[in-house]
Amino acid sequence: MMIRLNEYRYKEEYTYHLLQSLKNGEAEVFRKDFQELHPSDRAHFFLELSESGRCRVYSVLSPGEFGELYAELTSGMQTRCMQELNRPPAAQMLNKSG
Repeated sequence: MMIRLNEYRYKEEYTYHLLQSLKNGEAEVFRKDFQELHPSDRAHFFLELSESGRCRVYSVLSPGEFGELYAELTSGMQTRCMQELNRPPAAQMLNKSG
């Protein structure tokens, strides 16, 4: 069952849980729970993150999972993602996760 945050009673708690698992490097916990979200909610969560938070997401999601998220973003945000992915810190993080 896919979770829609705007219909979920514990929206703030779920969002906090996602942020904490991402911050604490709990990659599998984050991936599993992030993938439970509706695609538009994944995009909304992603857009609320700082650049460093987005870099963590890049390193955690598989290319296919990121592709699903990428498809939900505006063209301007897609361009920004490509720029972020080409910066050395993001590239290093992605290389370490592969």
